[in-house]
Parts: sequence; structure tokens; C-alpha cells
Amino acid sequence: MQKNKEKNVLESMDITDLVRTKAGYKKHVNNIIKNFRKTLNRDIPIPRRQVENLKKLASLFLNDVKIDKPIVVNLDIGQGKSTLLMEFVKYIYEIDSTFSTVIVKRTLQEGRDFCIQTGLKEIEPLKDWVALSDEPMKKLEDIYYGDTKVYKESGYSGELRREDVFIAGLLRGFNYNDCLIYEDPKTAKNWFGKLSDSYREYSPVLCKECTVTCGAKSSKWAVDNHPAMVITHQRLFMSNDLEEISKSISGRKVLIIDEKIETKDIGDVLLDQWEAILTRVVASKLSDEMKKEFERIGSYLNGLQYPETSDGTIVVIPPYDDVVKFDSKVYGLLMENHNDIKILEAVEKFINYGGTTSRSWHKEGRKQFSYIRYINLENYTKHFEKTIILDATSARNGEVLDEDYKKSDVVFLGGLNKTPIGKVNLYHSSQRTTKSSLIISNNSTTVEGEKRFRKSRGDRKFYLKNVNLIANEIQDIITVTCEKTLIICYKAIVDKYGGEFNFEDDLKKILTLSKLDSKLYTVRHYGAATTGVNDFRDYENIVFIGMLNKGKLYYTNKSLAIGSMNSAHLALSEYIIDCIQQIGRICVRQGEEANVYMLFEDDIGLTAELDKHFVLQRRKWITKYFNGINNATVAKQTSCWYAVVDELKKMNAGDELSLKSLQDVLESRFKADTIYRQIEHSHVKEFMASQFFTYNKGQRVFQRSFDFSVEDLFIPPTFREAK
Repeated sequence: MQKNKEKNVLESMDITDLVRTKAGYKKHVNNIIKNFRKTLNRDIPIPRRQVENLKKLASLFLNDVKIDKPIVVNLDIGQGKSTLLMEFVKYIYEIDSTFSTVIVKRTLQEGRDFCIQTGLKEIEPLKDWVALSDEPMKKLEDIYYGDTKVYKESGYSGELRREDVFIAGLLRGFNYNDCLIYEDPKTAKNWFGKLSDSYREYSPVLCKECTVTCGAKSSKWAVDNHPAMVITHQRLFMSNDLEEISKSISGRKVLIIDEKIETKDIGDVLLDQWEAILTRVVASKLSDEMKKEFERIGSYLNGLQYPETSDGTIVVIPPYDDVVKFDSKVYGLLMENHNDIKILEAVEKFINYGGTTSRSWHKEGRKQFSYIRYINLENYTKHFEKTIILDATSARNGEVLDEDYKKSDVVFLGGLNKTPIGKVNLYHSSQRTTKSSLIISNNSTTVEGEKRFRKSRGDRKFYLKNVNLIANEIQDIITVTCEKTLIICYKAIVDKYGGEFNFEDDLKKILTLSKLDSKLYTVRHYGAATTGVNDFRDYENIVFIGMLNKGKLYYTNKSLAIGSMNSAHLALSEYIIDCIQQIGRICVRQGEEANVYMLFEDDIGLTAELDKHFVLQRRKWITKYFNGINNATVAKQTSCWYAVVDELKKMNAGDELSLKSLQDVLESRFKADTIYRQIEHSHVKEFMASQFFTYNKGQRVFQRSFDFSVEDLFIPPTFREAK
């Protein structure tokens, strides 16, 4: 056993120290591994070291443990953790149908897929019917889903859902896939005017006052009939009804979390958003008792100390009342506006758990408060004999990578064999792709009274130009490689005045208008890209547009939640984990070589950290379109380097231009020695590389070569020189 009290060093125990082995367990382990091989059905043998690791994991699944702490299994992406879990659940049902587990998945769809893939209970006619089918998985899906669409439209279907015949059952709350009354407004296409009443944003009231029996309600009633209960991370850890969830999970033997955990729940509310809700409640027909309760909370929130400026300063606020729960009638009052529902839920969490107060930069320095809820794993693990967390990005080389574990009292499974890590060709281009740099064309300061203000209003024309330039870069990548490409980008950008720029949607629209085959690319915003574990395993390329900086307030609040002393280190940790998770979605998980393109300035050293997690081959990526020149801000357009580039643009292939001639042309604007120095400016050098210029320092002459093909922008520099 290795133990160290330092927060960045993990505590680990070998499998022999962790488990109490049962008689005959080796036979069961071998049977699970045999089934695992059969499910994978690969021509290439599974490496011995990987098999040994999987046997240790199977032993951990099967045997009782000697400790009461959660056990983290840090097997790399693509090593078969989730598949082995599925085989374990199937096998344990065969040898002990009373063995009960709770399986945590990230999304509802992953939960549904797990239930289907785990298969049927011992119902012979049904199992035989599926086994004899040419497409057994399709038959299982038909049984699981039934004909929901027909049922929604007519209230009757010959093919009803039959989730109860599966080994695993998915416990869930409201979702549009199950709901028989309402539909998701986001799915309404080409709709003009007001949406019909069937399209509703979710509100807790939709379920609480509904009398229709749907899949979500049935899952609560029937979950005890399933040996394996599946639940999403959001429902288990983030919902406010821990008491109700505890009733569903209690009495089961093992908790297995098949994903990266989140031990914090953080959200922000503007004070005037709360006050708008308070005004509606006071003016409503709700009882005087409810109104007084809201006025009491309103007085408390108004009386809190708020910082004077929006520079990231915070004031820590303790919990006010940990038993406050707003009545469903209040939610009913607000159900026409989904955002009001979310605000009220956030206020409830702030009252219950406390947090911080601050000023919002995005909302012109208005007062806001943030709830900070630490999710204590012990509140959940105490219900089980054993808790196992399967997380590929939890640690690396003996150090805790994921800061979410630093406050949690966990033990890592030690003694695992090191397995080959993914091979990645990294193409990094250092370009300004922060959210503000994509929308603000003129960031000069203005004077108002005695204060100076930096312009922070987004410029839509400048923004769309940037999106088009980025789309051109993506088109070149796909055209050159002819490989499937996953594109990771911002979902949206909001300026200081609330102006919204829907980056993901706009990029999709521009790419749709291009000549690219839509089957060759997928656009996903940060966060959404990590869901759907196997959706992108045949993709060879992944492109990162910008880095998702969640803001100083978020990292400060998370530091408070998990007890981290360094918010900058925490931010880097999140960046690394997000990148590893997203790169791990593509062909790397299959053991194949991947191409990773990163378009951002790496001031924090993210690309250097990737060396620790992949076999990295660094490549030069010379951006031809989005390069700091084509999208230069107003201020940059007046600079010397920009003027130099402007003159070079006038040259044709084969032309020459002396430094003296360049200095003569620009002498009215810039000094000769300034022009000489600006030849070494990074943007000038990048432009020359992308447009195939050379500069002879001895003769002080520029020459534009005859154009190379676009492929030359993506090959190693050493190869180009040899060419």
C-alpha cells in the first residue's frame, strides 16, 4: 500500500490488499474475460498487459473489499473498462440474479444503450427469439423502445416499451423522449409565430401535476425489479432531491461510477433576476405565508455584502437555511419561462449551501451571487458495500490529475500495468481565438468622465468574418486528409452588454454551404463533445477552436468547493482533462494514430502537458486564412507589421522586393529601422510561410515562390525543406 498525505500524490492499494477473494473467483474472472473477448470480436489479440489489468478489474467487481473508501480505477481510454462492466453485469446475473448494483453513466442515452447491450433477463422464449434474429441488437432496441412515436400520436401501439424484461433498468426524471404530453421546443423546425402548447420548456411542475403514466414514472416504480439500476450523473449527484434518490439506491450492493466524477455544483444568479421573480410572487395570488417567505429571503439577499467592482473580487457567504424548499406552486407561477425556473432552483441552492457574492463583468458590473455545492461522495457511498469509479483521466504517473478527487477520500487501484498510450500528430497554430478576440474589432479605450473604459461590444460583421476564416481552415484540413473530422468549438459568445453570438450554429451553417461532404465532419461545442463514448471512434481528425475559459469567478468558486489552493492550476487541470477526454473520443481509443489540430494561444502550457498523456509528434500548422492578418483589429491595422504584410500581398509569384524599396514606400508612416525590425514579427513570418515567401538576409530581398499545394501547410517542416 502506498500512502501520502500530500494532496497531489494519490493513495493506492494493490488488488491483493483491496479484496477478500472468494472460492472459485478465478474461474468467474476467466469467464468474464472470455465473454469480453467474444464481445470485442477483434482479429488482433488483446495485449497480455491489458488482459492482466482487466482481470484485476473483474476481481474488484466480483469480490468483497476490505476498505470503505471509494476505489478509483485509472485505466486509460480505450482499454475496455465500460465493456468489461457490461460483461460483469451480464455474468453476475447468470450466477446470482439477486446481486444488485447501481451503475452511473453520464447521459440518458449512454444509460439506455447500456441497458440494451446488457440484455434480457432469463425469459427463454424472448431470449431465443432475439438470439435467432439476423440482427439481435436491433431486436433488443425494438423491445426496449417499442413504437413510442405511434403511442404518442394515438395513445395506443402494438409495440409497447418492455424495459422490465431487461437486466438493467434506467431510473430517470423528466425527458422529452419519455414524455407523452410535451415536446422539446428546440426540435421545432421552420415554425413561424407562437409554438403550439405541446412544445414546452421543462419545469418541475410539468411532472408534479401530470397524471399520465410515462416511461420516466414507470422507471421509478419498476426499478426494484432490475438487478442493475442505471442512473445519470446529473440525476444522482446534481438533483436537489437526494432524499428521494437515496430511497431508490439504498439496499443495493455495489455502486459503479463509469465516468469522470464532478464533486462541485456551481451556478450564478443576478440579484435583479431574483428581484424580478420576487415582484411576481408578491403580486400573485399565492398565499400570504409564501409571500412572506419570499420577502424574508429577499431581505436577506439584498442585505448581503457585494464587492464594489467586477474585477473578480468575491465575498464568501455561508449557508442561510439548509431546509428551504420552494413550493411547487411557485414553480407553477413561473412555468412559462424556463429561465425563471432555473433561477429559482439556483436561489434555493444558494440559500441551502451558501457560496459567494460578486459583480458580473458580462452584465455591466451588476450584483450577483453564486451557489457553491460540494458533492460529498460519502453521502452516496455510505449506502453501498463497495464503490468503484472508472475514470481514465483521474491520475497520471502517480499524481492526481483531476482536482475533483483532492477533497474526496478515495483509494486508487494500484499495480496496474502500463499500457501503450495513444499516438497523436499535434498541429498547433498560436492564434488569438479567445471569445472576446473573435467578436471585438476595436478594443481601444475611451474616456468617460474620470474613468477609462475598454470597448467591449461585439462587432457582428467582424465576428462573421472570423467564423468564415476558421471555416476555411477546417475545409482545408478535411480536403487534404479526406478523413472524418470532429470539430470542437464554443457554443456561444456573449459580450459585456449581453449581445449573443451563436458560434456553433454559425460555423455549422457556413460549413453546410461549403462543398464538403457532410458525412466527413461533425461540429460539437465544448462539453457536448465528451458525451456518446463511441460516436466518433472512426474519426481520425479532431480540431479545437479556442480554449473554453470558464472565467476567473468559476475557477475561484470551484477552488472553494473542493479545497484547492491554486485556481490557475485547477484551470489547467480542467483544460488537460477536457482535451484528453475529447481526443479519446476519436480513433485513439481504437489504438490508431490521430491528427489533433489546436487553434489557440497556449499561454498556460496545455500542449506541453499533452506529452505526458500521448505519444506526441509535433507538426507545424501554418494557417492560411485565420492568421491574425486577415482578421486584424482596428488597432493592429495601423501597426508597422500590418503595413509590411500589405505591401507583400501586392507581389505575384516570382516577384522580388528589396528591403530598401519597402522602406521607401512606407517612409511617410514608419522609420526605416522600425520596418527592418518588423520583418521578424511573428505575423509577418507566418504570412510569409503561408504564402511561400522567402527573405534573403544577405541581399535583403523578398521573393515570392510559385505556389505550393495546400497539402504543404500540414507537413512537417523538415520534410518541406527536403522537398
